[in-house]
Formats: sequence, structure tokens, C-alpha cells
Amino acid sequence: MTIQQFLPSVTLKNDIDYIWSVNVENLSEASQNDIIMPLGHVNIIFNLASPYFTVDNGESKQVPNTAIIGQIKNAKHVRYGDFVNQIGIALKPAGVLACLQLPGISLTEKIVDATTVLPMYQAMIAAVKETESMSMRAEMLYAYLEQCCAVGRGIHQGRHSRVVQMTSYVEAHWETLNIPSMASNFELSISALERFLKKYVGLSPKAYGEIIKFRKNVEDESLRKEIQSQYYDQSHLIKQAKKLSGRTAGTLETVQDELTLHYLIKGEPPSK
Repeated sequence: MTIQQFLPSVTLKNDIDYIWSVNVENLSEASQNDIIMPLGHVNIIFNLASPYFTVDNGESKQVPNTAIIGQIKNAKHVRYGDFVNQIGIALKPAGVLACLQLPGISLTEKIVDATTVLPMYQAMIAAVKETESMSMRAEMLYAYLEQCCAVGRGIHQGRHSRVVQMTSYVEAHWETLNIPSMASNFELSISALERFLKKYVGLSPKAYGEIIKFRKNVEDESLRKEIQSQYYDQSHLIKQAKKLSGRTAGTLETVQDELTLHYLIKGEPPSK
């Protein structure tokens, strides 16, 4: 089992969080069920092995082999096949505008066939398939992303810069995010701030802030152990944990079979 992350260059740090890859052969049946947490990303995913499916209320729907998965507001259940080989690009909200030249709202809670909207699709999928070295794949993908994002940043310069500033503000103030204060900081009314973020991030300031807050607490072991202190009462924490991770906060430390959730929490693949 191999799970890897490749960080972007300085020129792409506002647009891309990382490129990730997962390669697992003979995945056990128990581990084929996974939970995907909202992380504030839009993902471009290249699936090179067994088909995989979203599962909602017992109904399964196959995900396209090259898919763009927009912002999600709740934890999603997926089921893999017995062979997982995926490469993904985690786009930050500004990267959606730069790389895809789309407002985030157009992808929220949607799974789109990437062949219809991804610039340089043919070149990028060729880069993925023509080499087995993941480091080389990441290097080639980043080269294409440099080109895509440079064009998009030029076309959407003012809006792109604003998205970077606003999402950076949320990242910096996640512990005590106050929407009226944020609006005042950007010299906007609350309604104007909400309209802008909903359009270009794909989420309201409150929803985006809740996702970033929970992610920060879950990814950091010391914060995770004291997560209750970050929420004003137990019922609020229970509600947020169930909504964003599909689990109660108390069971996060015991995650084992869910491949993606385990890696997010433990920083390493499950021991299989």
C-alpha cells in the first residue's frame, strides 16, 4: 500500500494544496468502504484501476474514471474495488478559478466528467498513463497546471486575488472566525461577502469556516485530543463531527478500515 503527497511550487501555492496518489492491490473487503471528509478542496481524480462508487442511502453510483469532485458540505461514503490506483489534484478555491476558469458554485456537491471541462485534459491524462513513476507524474502534472493557472490568473486577476485573500483570512482566523468582522476587514456588507464566497468558493463563509476548523482539529493530534475545547458545547461537536467525518469525535482515534479517513487522521496508511 502506497499513499503519497507532492507539494506545489511557490507559484502554485495559492491554487493547489497538493497532488496525492493512492495505490493499493488486493484491498480487503472491509477497507473497500471509505469516508471522504470535506476539506475545502475541489479534486481532479484520475482513476487507473477498479471502478469506484459513491454510496448514498444504499444506492451506488459509479464515479467517472477522470472526475472533478466539487466542494462537498458533508462526509461522503464511497466504495472502492479490490485494486485502487488513483492520482488526485487538490485544488484550492482560487485554483478552481485559475485552472478550470469556473466559479466554485458551478461544481458544489457535483461530480463532473473531467473530460468536458479540464483544460489540457489529453496531455494531462497522457502524463499520468505514460510513466509509472509517481514523482515524475506529479512533476509533469504540475508543469501543465503551471500553464493552466497562469492563463486563468491573467483572465480572472482581480477575482482570483480576492479569493486568495478571503480564503487566507479564513485559514488565519479559523479558531475565532467572525463573519461581520471578516466583512468589515474586506470593506463589504455581510451579504456581499456571502454572495462572493458562495459564487467563487462554492460555500458560504460560515460553511467554509466550519470545514477548515474541523479539518485543522482533526489533522493535528494535539488539537484532536482537545477538540471539545474548540466547540461551545458537546452537542455542537457531535453534530459537526457526524456531519463532516461521518463519525463521532470520540471514535476518530479508532479509525482503521477507512483508507482516506485513516490517512487524514493518522498521517500514514492503515496497517494491512
